[in-house]
Amino acid sequence: MNVEEMYLAMNKGIPNQIPLELSVEELVEYCSENQEELSSAMNSIRRDFENAMISISGYTKAKHEFFDNLRLITNYKNSDTQIYVSPVCFINRLKEILGVKSESMDLEDSTLMEEFRKRLDRLEYVTNLDELQLTFPAIYEDYQYSFTIPKDAQKEYFEKRGLSTDFKTFLSEQKEMYHSLVNNAKYIEDFANEFPINLDMFEGLDKDKFELYVAKKYLDFAKNCDEAKYKQRAIYYLTTYLNESCGNYKSMEYKDKELSNLSLLKDFRRFLMRNRELKPVNESREVFHDYHIKHVKNHINKYFDGLKNWYAVKLTPEEIINNQKARLLRIQKYNKDHPDEKTRDMDHKKREKYMKMLIRKLDFYENSDYALRLFGTGPFESHVAYFYPNGMVAVDKLYYESLNINPTYNEAIYVMDTNTFLNMMRMDKPALRENDNVKRIIHSSNWEDKLKKEIESPTIQLDQEEAKVLTNKFKPNK
Repeated sequence: MNVEEMYLAMNKGIPNQIPLELSVEELVEYCSENQEELSSAMNSIRRDFENAMISISGYTKAKHEFFDNLRLITNYKNSDTQIYVSPVCFINRLKEILGVKSESMDLEDSTLMEEFRKRLDRLEYVTNLDELQLTFPAIYEDYQYSFTIPKDAQKEYFEKRGLSTDFKTFLSEQKEMYHSLVNNAKYIEDFANEFPINLDMFEGLDKDKFELYVAKKYLDFAKNCDEAKYKQRAIYYLTTYLNESCGNYKSMEYKDKELSNLSLLKDFRRFLMRNRELKPVNESREVFHDYHIKHVKNHINKYFDGLKNWYAVKLTPEEIINNQKARLLRIQKYNKDHPDEKTRDMDHKKREKYMKMLIRKLDFYENSDYALRLFGTGPFESHVAYFYPNGMVAVDKLYYESLNINPTYNEAIYVMDTNTFLNMMRMDKPALRENDNVKRIIHSSNWEDKLKKEIESPTIQLDQEEAKVLTNKFKPNK
């Protein structure tokens, strides 16, 4: 991956401010285009981090225990996501080595730091090898490791890592080293969080696999998160990634299974069904270029504080139509290659028929000079509302469920004024049929002509000003 590809791979969708942990081991094993090059790149990044630790505290631990993860973090000043060495591994490992039991990861937590000091005091009382092995086994292992270092490399290596083959010297160095690491832990954490890694260092990383892996990690984060606001933030990247990759099958081997954008889409759809309050908003990161994070929040409030169950999506008509046409071509190719196979949901002929109708709908709507397009969620799941300058609103259901690859077929179009739309609590179809200011149009024969006629020569009362207010409400402004 080159620098531009790396940047675009990380900066998808709305900036989310989530410190996402990425395993270095998994990146090398599953996301490499050239595993040897990527492994070498990770070692270079590790050495840079170790050298920074040495400049801060005078020491770093032997071997790789302080470098297990990278993390993605969004800069609050310009809303760009960058990649850093994760300090989580450093803090966790420091606790494990010293036997600190506190679950806190906050280095400003006085209780945690007091426990660190107590364990350092306990280390001061260690005087012999057996006692070291019993009370601080990880430090004991480093003493054994000292004997594996070639003699010609010992001087410089031992000095930076507090090692020695002489036990008294080793113990003295280790006590000083861990005092220094604990005392400077906050500075090491701050360094890891404040200094991004140069993107040109990621040689050997595969773009498609990396993006798929990051999307998977965001979904895992959302699944394991208890707070709704963080679940919502986590799906921004995922929604944009799935939209971008629609029409192009992406896959990789991950933990002895195939992970693909299609399997991720299905998993994401199940997640949304269980969390119907979430809104899969998709908007280009370019919209937020040079935004302070507070401006991002203000921008997003237009979605969430405007209409509770409707949101805008920044997609061009061409993008929407081309995505669906690409999907239809994939279905047709699959049908040709598997003429006797049937899926659980519907047979291939029906699937193609429904997809062709979906494209027909999109061809009409996306070329109909609408002023605003909103996507429904919750009680308006998988509906799309098109608003026209004269105040007319056409509400159509495109899918059985949002992000479902199976489009609907026998769903009517409901045409209404803006005020009726704003007062809908749900798609109560019997009530809509009885409303004098709602027209129902069936998708049969010349439905496009009927709908076009209703939009251009409405038979219901309209309010153009309400439509203008609503359109302006969702119009993105910097």
